[in-house]
Amino acid sequence: MESRKTEHRLNRIRSRAKAIQRWQENRWIAALGSVCLVLTVVLGRIIRAELRGVTLIPQFEQEYWGTMLLKDAGGYVLVAVLAFTVGVTFAIVCIHLSRKHKYNELLENNHKK
Repeated sequence: MESRKTEHRLNRIRSRAKAIQRWQENRWIAALGSVCLVLTVVLGRIIRAELRGVTLIPQFEQEYWGTMLLKDAGGYVLVAVLAFTVGVTFAIVCIHLSRKHKYNELLENNHKK
């Protein structure tokens, strides 16, 4: 009788630990997604301004490597960073959906037993 209670308590502890871990993972995914979204918006505004001929990047007497690179390479660097951001966001969403699918399958298998 006592071992059943202990086993039940351990199962509840494991379940709660997994729920907390999933919550933390979802929080990280949301934070990374938000950062990617903000970066995409900022880069989009820079690209749009560059197409209009307005420079949003401040010019200093002493040019930094990043501004020199943007000036020399045109929009290629911005497009590359934008593509990378979209790729990272897509990968994060795919990983999240895959884990969610595996978790749902695990729950279904546990309920069948």
